[in-house]
Amino acid sequence: MSLPAALTTSLARPLTPGGRERRSALAPLLAAQWESAPDAVEARALETLGHDGTLLISGQQAGLALGTFLLLSKCTALLALADRVEAAGQPRPLTVFWLEGNDHDWREAASPGRPLPEGWNAPVPAGAEGRSVSRIQPDATWWEAQREALAPLLESLAEPLGALLRTTLRGSLVKHTRRLLRGLFAGSGLLVLDPADPALRALVAPFAQRLQEHAASLISDLRARTVELQRLGRRTPVDVDERPPWFTEDEAGRRRRAEPGERVPVERFSPNVLTRPLLQDWLLEPAAALLGPSELAYTAQVETARARLELPHPLPLARPTVQLIRRADHAKLRAAGLDPWSPPQPGSPWPEDLLLGLAGGP
Repeated sequence: MSLPAALTTSLARPLTPGGRERRSALAPLLAAQWESAPDAVEARALETLGHDGTLLISGQQAGLALGTFLLLSKCTALLALADRVEAAGQPRPLTVFWLEGNDHDWREAASPGRPLPEGWNAPVPAGAEGRSVSRIQPDATWWEAQREALAPLLESLAEPLGALLRTTLRGSLVKHTRRLLRGLFAGSGLLVLDPADPALRALVAPFAQRLQEHAASLISDLRARTVELQRLGRRTPVDVDERPPWFTEDEAGRRRRAEPGERVPVERFSPNVLTRPLLQDWLLEPAAALLGPSELAYTAQVETARARLELPHPLPLARPTVQLIRRADHAKLRAAGLDPWSPPQPGSPWPEDLLLGLAGGP
């Protein structure tokens, strides 16, 4: 089946009664996560969420000043996909961006999208070690220091992006990123969701309990599927051992991997990258998911587990690959007879004299 035909088939799949109920319950929780009222297009999307409208999903960890720009490229690609569906004469799908506040990799989240002088990286706030990014609340002094350090980046960006970035540098990294995405994509209907929100955790409590009840068979499925993929030469980025594929959080928000046989209170349950797509499919029943290379590999690893849990199977779509370069480097590439839109592929060497001439080259 061709990709357009497969997408059309996925878009035609109706919501289950349970999916419709869960989406209806999610709509007010989403609106409550935002610091300002929904715009007109967001309001219509929230109203439609509990109906039979189709849905497309993507996601990424929060990022300081757009992080590695995957946030921007994924959101843009997600909305472009919705545009194409609408242009083909079908109802416009809803678009949801899963802003992963449960992640506890502070170093990745606090890395800006471009290198700054002297290898600068945002310092870890006091008490942040081991806590999920959503739970870390840097104070005003910390944010002021980052605003000063980010000045070269902010000044290099076109308006209104630079101004928007300056006004969103406050609160947690998740809140900063959510404000930024809502500002950048205002009027698009993009719904930004933080799964670490306590109210949302309460909504997904039945699924967290269900996963724990089926822990033994789930681990067995993940192990067997991972071995099968490895035998086929496929990438399997997540090792599967005897421990459940989720975390538990203590009262301070520090995460640790759950132990075999441990029952995690649902308010402290936090999925890992293998159980996250299962939770997303249960909660949202998306028609398609826009995924990066690692996410596509995670999705393949959970295929058997998804079938056992009788979850819908969204169509996995690879996100476009984006590489940002400076105008000066663009000119150097042209002068060397290379097309910046088609750089050498992995394994093909760059001309040594060009590498020496590029900023940061060997």
